[in-house]
Amino acid sequence: MKLYLIAEGLREGTDVKKVVYLDRPTTLNEFLAIAKIYITYEEELYADNLTKSWKEEPAVESSKKIFTEYTPLAMSREKILGEIVVANLTEAGVKPPKAPS
Repeated sequence: MKLYLIAEGLREGTDVKKVVYLDRPTTLNEFLAIAKIYITYEEELYADNLTKSWKEEPAVESSKKIFTEYTPLAMSREKILGEIVVANLTEAGVKPPKAPS
């Protein structure tokens, strides 16, 4: 009964469902062996697709990356540096930034 319910729960039109209906596994272990084969196949297929898409993307060298726009700060640089000093980062072993010249 469990095998029947599992087989009925498989998605329509899949190769696993075809094999289950053709081979008619009699035990749950036989069904799980069939399922394991198809799971491995689908994982390899997915990994191959990822590898292909990764290889097809053009590689951009880091020296060619030029930032043309920067996100503006929400507050002034002086206020940010003032808050850093107030946070007393020296106790944590962090050196404060040098004052802009």
